[in-house]
Amino acid sequence: MPQNPTPAAAGDTNPTTPLTPERERMIRIWHEELFRLQDRTAVARREALGDLLAEVDRLRAELDKAAAFCAQRAEYITSILNCHPNNDHDYYRWQGHAESRRQLSGQLGLPVAWPAEMEPRTAPAPAEASAPSQREAGAL
Repeated sequence: MPQNPTPAAAGDTNPTTPLTPERERMIRIWHEELFRLQDRTAVARREALGDLLAEVDRLRAELDKAAAFCAQRAEYITSILNCHPNNDHDYYRWQGHAESRRQLSGQLGLPVAWPAEMEPRTAPAPAEASAPSQREAGAL
């Protein structure tokens, strides 16, 4: 007997196991059954499960966008697969990787920078915040 059984043999408790259509159908049936129960535990579970199912639907919509993007831009996907973390490889292949990442991020409504940096890491010093920049002062 293998030491590391497959998720199915282990009771399918692995959170990364793909959600099969049959399993999703059963989860949605359980969600409907929870509406018949009125105790606090059932209400809490119903709300949590409803939130999870909504998140599954949202992620599926995002997956559909990404799949459509991949189908339209096979050359960019090839660039992504062939891209290496350093710049020692073909410049045009790297440019294809960067362009495909920009386009996909824009289509999914995500920030283009990777990793996403939504806010500056440090606040500007008080003297810097009040002083005009060189461009504003006419130096540039």
